Amino acid sequence: MDTIRNTCCVAGCGPAGAVLGLLLARAGVNVVVLEKHADFRRIPDGHTLGFLPRWDFLDFVTRHAERLPTFTLRRRTEVTGLLGDGRRVTGVRARTADGGDVEVVADLVVACDGRDSVATRQACRSSPAAHRSTCCGSACHAPTAILTMRSAGCPAVSCG
Repeated sequence: MDTIRNTCCVAGCGPAGAVLGLLLARAGVNVVVLEKHADFRRIPDGHTLGFLPRWDFLDFVTRHAERLPTFTLRRRTEVTGLLGDGRRVTGVRARTADGGDVEVVADLVVACDGRDSVATRQACRSSPAAHRSTCCGSACHAPTAILTMRSAGCPAVSCG
């Protein structure tokens, strides 16, 4: 199994993950974004963002982000679980297109792969505080996506 070490790992390259990856990379943060689809046209729920189809927006953002040395996009890499040390999330486990497994160890893990994603569900289950707060949208049955930051009571960031 391959292991990648990075400052930040973003699960999901929808609008939230793509823009977050770009902004972090522009700020000099080494970020790897994992996206399970090979092509943004395959991402479900392809809404139009303003006047631009979602896949064109994602292509635009990632094309600019990939010019930065601190940004890496790994397509066809699906997050299958979280890594942790018993106190906090330390990374993710993912499956690549060829069926291999990879672990991404990071100081910050951000789940931007949907409210019902593996990463969000596992982060919410691992933190009792998540069930008492708006830490994770799916755990609290929130009607919209919620952005929260890691704190003493929440082991990961979720902007599903």
